[in-house]
Amino acid sequence: MNREEEIISQLIKDFQRIIPNGKVIGKQKVEKKPYDLVFDVQINKTRKKLVCAVKSVGQPRYLYQAIGQLKMGISAEKDAYPIIAAPYISERGRTICKEAGVG
Repeated sequence: MNREEEIISQLIKDFQRIIPNGKVIGKQKVEKKPYDLVFDVQINKTRKKLVCAVKSVGQPRYLYQAIGQLKMGISAEKDAYPIIAAPYISERGRTICKEAGVG
């Protein structure tokens, strides 16, 4: 399993742990978009799309870049919520994401 696959696998586990009434019902790898994956999720009876940028490094400068790309990429997507997946995101990085409305 390569690093990106490990991050994706951990992301799914974390989602199910953090949102126990949530379920990943679909996953699609995306090419030629400013994001890497789209997860179709269901929380109770509500369906959403988690649009995910997978980063091997979660430093603030990479987060700012990913946030900009995600925001542009999902502008036309209905019911989409942007998220960034990385092995580690610092407290400052989490604040940056939260302020930008990115999970």
